[in-house]
Formats: sequence, structure tokens, C-alpha cells
Amino acid sequence: MEEPQAPSSAPPAAAADSGLADNVAGALAYITIIPAILFLVLPDYNKRSFIRFHAFQCICLAVCAFALGLLMIIPILGWIVGIVGDLVLITTGLGTPTGNPIAPVVKISSNSTLAGRMSDIIDFDAGAIVTGQATTAECAGKLLELSIEVASGARLTRAELLGQNDFIPWKRGVSL
Repeated sequence: MEEPQAPSSAPPAAAADSGLADNVAGALAYITIIPAILFLVLPDYNKRSFIRFHAFQCICLAVCAFALGLLMIIPILGWIVGIVGDLVLITTGLGTPTGNPIAPVVKISSNSTLAGRMSDIIDFDAGAIVTGQATTAECAGKLLELSIEVASGARLTRAELLGQNDFIPWKRGVSL
């Protein structure tokens, strides 16, 4: 009795009538955008869906990397936003009211006194860990829920509610 063979999840590596095998051309598309553009232009390759998919994906990734590179020009906060994507979590000991026009900024207070005194600008009070009123796991769970709500747009941060979306590359003078 013949045993059934499991189907392969990888695409076939068969070479076309001429040129490179599909998997080789797909891999070459990611070296730079030049091979990706060539594969989209050359008629031997642009008709093959596997190569076309990887060429378009390479170009899209290059465009995203370029856009994030432009965003990274903004000092400090731009770097955080460029790396993280669409949500910034900042711990604050002094209650910095800075927001950001590009991504929501969730301000986390490390002590409950500050969170109570500046409740209009602090989004999350992590001081309960220090006082023993909550465990780290409980606070982490609540912070995760808040982060998901903010990232999905279901909830606005305090900075967004107050319109604190200034772009300040650096402050002049003393910062307290």
C-alpha cells in the first residue's frame, strides 16, 4: 500500500524557459530595488506571479523605509516614532506635557503623587507597583489594554484631548 505524501508549502523552484528560477529571482529582488524594478520591466519575469509579488513587496518595503527615514530626522521623539510605528509610551517623572502630531504619546507616571497632581496630562499611573497596591503583572495588563485602545483609535491620549501636538525638535534653555 502506498503512503500519501504531504503537500509542499514552498513554491516550486522550476526554472522558466529561459532565465532564473522563480525562487532565485524572488530572492534577488530583495538585494536592492534595482533588480525588483528590472523584474517588473523585463517580459521574461514580469509575467510570473511569484517574481512579480516579491518585486512589488521589495519596492513597497523600500518606500516604507524611505518614509521612516524621513521621519527619523526629527530628534529623539521622531526616532522613537520611526522605530515603534504608531504609538509612543513615555515614562515621566516630572509630568512632561509634550505630545506629538505624528503618533499618540501615552505618558506613564512612575509615582501616584505625580499622577494625582497632574491627572490632566498623565495617561497611566504605574505608581501602584511601588506602593504595593498592584502587582507588576496587573499594571502591565492594564497598560497593554490602554495601549491597544489608543493604537486602535478607540481612546485618545491626554495630550490629544488637550491639543498638545507641538513639534519641538529641541527646547532652548533649562528644561524642568
